[in-house]
Amino acid sequence: MDVIIISGGWLMIPILLCSVAAVAFIAERFWSLQTKKITPPTLVAQVWQWYKADSLDENRIDALSSNSPLGRILGLAK
Repeated sequence: MDVIIISGGWLMIPILLCSVAAVAFIAERFWSLQTKKITPPTLVAQVWQWYKADSLDENRIDALSSNSPLGRILGLAK
């Protein structure tokens, strides 16, 4: 592996740095976009129950907006 890097010359340094940055970016996206953080398990069922009972008022929509990213999206429907 060292032979490939050395034979690539000075241009290999930015390529390696970009590769490390890309792997770090991918790892961060996997970490921050976990399903349990985006959609809490009870969120959709709770909103559906409120909607069916016609009790989806302004206070509950505001609470949704502060709960999760999906809650923010659902809260924009007001």
